Amino acid sequence: MRIEQGKCLVFLSLKVGSVPWCGTLISSIRCMSRHPNCHFLASAVILRHCPTNSILYYKSCVAYILSMTECVLFMRCSTKEQGTKWSIKRQQDALHSFCSRNGFTVLAEYEEVASGGLSIDQRPVLKEALSFAASKQATILVLDVSRLSRDVEMIAGFLNRGVRFCVSDAPDASHFELQLRAVFAEEYRRKLRARVKHGLATAKRHGKVLGSPTLDRDRPKAWAALKENADKFALDIAPIIEELNAAGITSASGIARALNSRGVSTRRGGNWHASTVLNILKRLK
Repeated sequence: MRIEQGKCLVFLSLKVGSVPWCGTLISSIRCMSRHPNCHFLASAVILRHCPTNSILYYKSCVAYILSMTECVLFMRCSTKEQGTKWSIKRQQDALHSFCSRNGFTVLAEYEEVASGGLSIDQRPVLKEALSFAASKQATILVLDVSRLSRDVEMIAGFLNRGVRFCVSDAPDASHFELQLRAVFAEEYRRKLRARVKHGLATAKRHGKVLGSPTLDRDRPKAWAALKENADKFALDIAPIIEELNAAGITSASGIARALNSRGVSTRRGGNWHASTVLNILKRLK
């Protein structure tokens, strides 16, 4: 094995004489494949008495590593205030620096302002980034696991489904380490919420008036915005309901089942029920 410094070229010339060595070879390939810029560009592998599926696995590893040089940058912050305080810019600079050092080609960049604890259905920017990366067979590159999500279940789901993502502060991390980092990220979110809740309760006990000082002025604007968004969603969903009515599905429960079976979510990303369908129909009148 030889690594040419600068280009990170890995040349394999191995002679495997027995079946047990085959497993060692495959394990070595799997281990080295975790490095983000490790390319198997040439190989001369002689496998004797090794099963055919092992050779196919080796070839698939080679193709997988070659495709990891293209990436999609994903930056996230929880609030707009954090975004204006250079949080997104800091992540962007760090990721571009990582790409320059490791020879990554950036295909696209996505910026998201959303809580890391939200579900994937409530994060349209992340869904778009994942879809684009999958279409290009590229890797999602994030600064750390928490930028992708602070939900252990979501990170574990990505790993189980084979979603390609790389964490720049731990590019060689195994699945085990990535899930541990996700656990720590979720625990940090839980403790942060507890500290904020405790701080607000303490301030309230000491006579602090909580809430916006311009609430009376801003409340009508907020109501108007909510109504506008709800009306727009109702108009967007109206053609689907009309199509279902034409097919003979007219009851609220039947429409709800049909929308759920089609994978159409409510405005808040949930499942449809008869009551939510009735609310939409009321808005459309």
